[in-house]
Amino acid sequence: MSNSDNQLGEAVQKSVVSALQELLEEKFLYQHVKVSTEGVEKVVEEERKRFEWERVKSGPSSSHFNKLVFTTEVQSYQELLSKRKDLLLEGLWDFKSDNANGSGQAAHLARSSGYPVFSLPTIRIQCAHCDGVLPPHNSGCRGINEDFEPANLTTKPARQVFSIPYQCENCRGVPLMFMVKREGLKLTMVGRSQIALVAVPKFIPTGIERHFRNSVIAQQTGFLLAAALYLRCAIETHMRDQVKPAEKITGDELAEAYGKTLSVDFSGSFPSLKKAYSDLSVIIHTGSETESELRSYSQIKDSVEGHFEGLDVFKRRIAFRK
Repeated sequence: MSNSDNQLGEAVQKSVVSALQELLEEKFLYQHVKVSTEGVEKVVEEERKRFEWERVKSGPSSSHFNKLVFTTEVQSYQELLSKRKDLLLEGLWDFKSDNANGSGQAAHLARSSGYPVFSLPTIRIQCAHCDGVLPPHNSGCRGINEDFEPANLTTKPARQVFSIPYQCENCRGVPLMFMVKREGLKLTMVGRSQIALVAVPKFIPTGIERHFRNSVIAQQTGFLLAAALYLRCAIETHMRDQVKPAEKITGDELAEAYGKTLSVDFSGSFPSLKKAYSDLSVIIHTGSETESELRSYSQIKDSVEGHFEGLDVFKRRIAFRK
């Protein structure tokens, strides 16, 4: 089983690390990912077929007894593979950082207990201390040679909490500490020592960057109504900056006036803020945060980005002509 053990271990490592990387790079607080077992199941099936073929080549005789022995051996081997797979996927895990020396308490306990130790991936995220564009962050941090021991809440099913430090390779600033909760194959982001930074597209006007960023953060952390409200505030703020109404007017009146400030060519080619404002109002007034509203919000946000990107293109075109 040594070769199959290695293949299974590598497949599990790949699946677990891939899921963790997706969680750390793309998810926000209280969002989760599932570890895919597709690659692991494929290895189990390939190894079963290999074993079966090896037994066929050894040439079981045509007797009923030998055929029965052959079938039993293949079934026993498949059961052994499945048990090993389940042990790797369902048992306790541990993670080893880039700068762990292997003699720390967590690493020692993991190896003596027999459960797998996975190498943490390098991730690319925004840094709070430098202007790098999604600079690589390596696991661990300089000055700490031992990994943090996971909190093992239960073993069956496996429920653990991992504390994982990452440090920007660009500036070597204060490490970012992630807290990840594991429930079987489900990994959830339950803590960060620094709030996630959201990169706002450069074409979003400076005056509404904060509202736009807060909208994205609210959506990513599960507060859809707040996300819709922030995005609508961003739209309204921009429209007021452009229209500068002399008296108090409604949002719909403001959107109508804003539309008149745009050229016909622009309005016919790019998404409308008036429609986006109206559609966001619908989400807010329903008071619902279902998948339907989430899809609607995502489409509206895309249209808002399309509107401002179009404005940026038009401004640069006019500047070029001058």
